[in-house]
Amino acid sequence: MSSYSLDKLELHCTWSAGNEKSVKDAMTIEPLENEITKSGIDDLVSLESCVQLFDPNSTPCTPELKFNVTHDLRICAIRIISEARIVELYGQGGEYLYTSHSDFVDEFEGLSVYSTLVRLTTPCTECSIGFKKFKHQDNFWLYGIGVYVKEVDTFGSQLENEGGSQSVRYNAPSQIDLNCVSERLQRSGRNISSSAEHCMQLLQSFQMIGRHRVGQAGDSEGCASNKPIAPEGSLKFCDLLLNMPPVGDRTKNTRPLHEELRKLSLSDSANAEIQCLISKHFEKLEEKLMGKMDDRLNVIEGKIDALTSLLQNFNQKSKADEDVGS
Repeated sequence: MSSYSLDKLELHCTWSAGNEKSVKDAMTIEPLENEITKSGIDDLVSLESCVQLFDPNSTPCTPELKFNVTHDLRICAIRIISEARIVELYGQGGEYLYTSHSDFVDEFEGLSVYSTLVRLTTPCTECSIGFKKFKHQDNFWLYGIGVYVKEVDTFGSQLENEGGSQSVRYNAPSQIDLNCVSERLQRSGRNISSSAEHCMQLLQSFQMIGRHRVGQAGDSEGCASNKPIAPEGSLKFCDLLLNMPPVGDRTKNTRPLHEELRKLSLSDSANAEIQCLISKHFEKLEEKLMGKMDDRLNVIEGKIDALTSLLQNFNQKSKADEDVGS
């Protein structure tokens, strides 16, 4: 299979690339099937892929490369060829994954070449690479990075039953990788509460609102059809939302939250009334605050007047004593 376009990759590096190059010049995205056939130095390193990075800060910092792929891909393995002897890898949300002592490959004109291959136990959409132990403190050579990915279905959901406990697996794209969440819950060996399961079902329904259904078997490329999801999907989401368990302690006489939400009005008159109420509330707060300040100032002024009177009496008494002495 051919390589993927770098448009599917977003990255940020704490160090800056020199010689009018970009860190992306050192990156390639390959299908997972090419990990064995296209993971060597000759496949990933070329004159164009070699990028020298410089520390832009006055205070030394570690070069770190953070990148993520689009939601239809999952990162499964990474081949890193650089000047760093030690590489640290972080996954989704900055979770520490692995520390690799890279293999020495070659040395040319004082530049060392190290290579390491890291396979991820749990594929993800986001990774960070920290580079350690290289020759110079203010510059560093990155020769090539191969990111090996697999495609995932971005529509639908799948229920899996393992050991009698229900686990939900989601394939809809999201800022939060729900697949990773489900796998972590399974590894923890703990059964999730009914509230947590209800919340995951709510997220699933929310992701499906407004999406197009996957094309039928007769579609030429399996693309999404233009038919919208049936209204039952929206009704199911609303039902889940209205039946969410209450958060925190609520008194018995308190009305359910969804009943209060149903009575809210979004008309212009209601908005004007709300603005008027807020304005009056702030005016009352201002009057109360100014009254307290005036009371405090009056007390301070009274104390100052008393001190002034005492000083005047003291001066008069001192003069009278001086007159008697003379």
